[in-house]
Amino acid sequence: MRNQWNRTPKEVVGKTESFGSRNVKTITFLVVIALFLCVFIPVGVIGIQDFIDFFDPANKLPEMTLEDVAVLSEKDAVLFLEDVSRFRGKTGEWTIGLLYTVEIGEDYILRAVASHVDQRLESCVLTNLKTGDEVDVLKDDVRAFLREQEQK
Repeated sequence: MRNQWNRTPKEVVGKTESFGSRNVKTITFLVVIALFLCVFIPVGVIGIQDFIDFFDPANKLPEMTLEDVAVLSEKDAVLFLEDVSRFRGKTGEWTIGLLYTVEIGEDYILRAVASHVDQRLESCVLTNLKTGDEVDVLKDDVRAFLREQEQK
């Protein structure tokens, strides 16, 4: 058996080594490091939560307004979680069902609790964060509540 270094010139033709073929591991390592830095340096600069929020599909949803809440309260039909979750908010679990929380400006927050089974709203409460006053969106007159809050 012949050693690879004792090849005749005819066997070596077309098999020249280049910088890339000799340093494949080094080049691969540098490419991986460059990709790592391209992805994670912006994350460090803008912050992890902002980076996650950028890719969150919920951030593409519209913001809920007080007018939207008033329109929801005036519906005669049964409300479902889908009616509220089409607006930007946060989903969570609660003891009696699914919790969806929507911040409306800096003054109000809407908390809707839906059944695990059919996602029908069991509770939907609009709270004024400054005064602590609440209104049940499913039962009470939201427009009257909002007029009362404007006077305070």
